[in-house]
Amino acid sequence: MEKDIEEIVQCYDRFVDIVKEISMNAKEQIIKLKGTIIADELASDFSEIGMMYAKELLENEWLTQEQYTIAKSIDEMLVNMSERKELWSEEALFSAEEWEECRKKGKLLLEMLYDLIIEEALSYSVAIIGHDVIDEINILNPLPYKSFSISFS
Repeated sequence: MEKDIEEIVQCYDRFVDIVKEISMNAKEQIIKLKGTIIADELASDFSEIGMMYAKELLENEWLTQEQYTIAKSIDEMLVNMSERKELWSEEALFSAEEWEECRKKGKLLLEMLYDLIIEEALSYSVAIIGHDVIDEINILNPLPYKSFSISFS
């Protein structure tokens, strides 16, 4: 059953927020998640909540398979990191290569999400502009024997 568009938009917005959170530098993460066990909160937000949203978005074609694969790779990294206690301190957020790799993948995913939004917006704009151009041509050239079409691809 297809979800309501508002539900999908909320899901998308929450997913983007979680990806932003995992992409922040250590200082920003500590400030944002003050009062929690930061590394645990980052991991659980991404793995338990973010991946639920990612799956939902993939099923509703709001994420590409490539974007989902990147999210899944971050999730797998976090799962593998859970076996190493030394990676779960605030100091590790600043110094561990594993956290930096999660951030890099998160930033890549954010770029891809934003690129897709821009691409969709431009596509929509071109379609509207294209429609307006065709209407204008038809108004300027209303003769019935002059028939032509314009294709925007």
